[in-house]
Amino acid sequence: MLSFLVAVGALVFNVMPILLSLIGERKNFSDSQLGDLGSSYFAGFTMITAFAMFWVRRVNWQKTVKASLLCSTLFFAAIPHLDSFGIIALFLFSLGAVMAFLYTPVFTYLGDTDEPDRAIGVSIVLQVGLAALVAFAIPVLIVPYYGFQGSLYFLSLICGFSLLLSRFVPESGRFSFKQAGLRDCLAAIKGAAFAPKLGLLAMFVFYLGITGLWAFVDRIVQAGGLSAEATGSAISVALLLGGLTGLIPALMGQWPSRFIMLLIGSMVIALSMVLLMRPMTVLSVTSALILLNAGWNLTVAYGSANVAESDGSGFLLPLLPATISVAAMLAPALGGRLMEFGGNSLFLGLVTVVLMIAQGLFLYAAHLPDTSRT
Repeated sequence: MLSFLVAVGALVFNVMPILLSLIGERKNFSDSQLGDLGSSYFAGFTMITAFAMFWVRRVNWQKTVKASLLCSTLFFAAIPHLDSFGIIALFLFSLGAVMAFLYTPVFTYLGDTDEPDRAIGVSIVLQVGLAALVAFAIPVLIVPYYGFQGSLYFLSLICGFSLLLSRFVPESGRFSFKQAGLRDCLAAIKGAAFAPKLGLLAMFVFYLGITGLWAFVDRIVQAGGLSAEATGSAISVALLLGGLTGLIPALMGQWPSRFIMLLIGSMVIALSMVLLMRPMTVLSVTSALILLNAGWNLTVAYGSANVAESDGSGFLLPLLPATISVAAMLAPALGGRLMEFGGNSLFLGLVTVVLMIAQGLFLYAAHLPDTSRT
């Protein structure tokens, strides 16, 4: 149940290319404006998650999740009625903030479990399954009949339905720091092991590249000659089939090792980027996006589990969503301007370099001996 709520909390991120494309077609915004809208959402998300270590172990998780889902339901329903770029950006900022209050507690709960690899793996399967459903339903089943407004109402309905599941959210997790102050938090972070800190850095660099790419993959593929329907179908299939890799950590846990699985993820991502930089066909794009999502899911599952298990303080794990959201906030704005300046080829080349740097950091963190991790 809680893994599905993580999927709802990550839904906007996972369908960001389709959401931005819809807004761009409806409002005739430029690439840089769309990038700013994506960054607005992640700025709101970041504003909350950046201070997660101070609040997430203190608040009642069940009440927090209920309030978040109720607010997000209302925000999704309101956005179709807005026209001004500034007002839409403000609403997306607010939506990001309330989604952070959903995602952070339930993600922290998964990291607190005895087998974080398996718990995060299950959540990834549900994330991509929900995202694949939405990515297929919006362009194929909803937009042709109900338009932009119907698409946002559909997202609102998903959040409203999820309110029924909030009763399964516990009030708190394994750690409780209701009396911890700023000095206690900073001291715990300073004294934490090197491995989780390196893992946070790797996740930041990784999401800086992957978010910049994912926010504009719809427009990149359409610029390569595919129709909007073919692009939406390719994204949906890629999310679904690539998401099945979440079953690997869910079923196998740490076997054979996190280092080996991260290495496989690195090679799969590298191959996907090569395919994206070649002439585009429906088959090549679908194959590239399947590989990209497969490598993405392996990296996030094993990289996150590495942070969770090596963080003996309990303070660094709640910073993982903040690390992701800071990168996700910066990437769309930077990516939109880079595409306008250098075109798709330069953009894809730089994204590839960034992703490979991130994979190197992940591999180093996973290779550290146990004495450096605790």
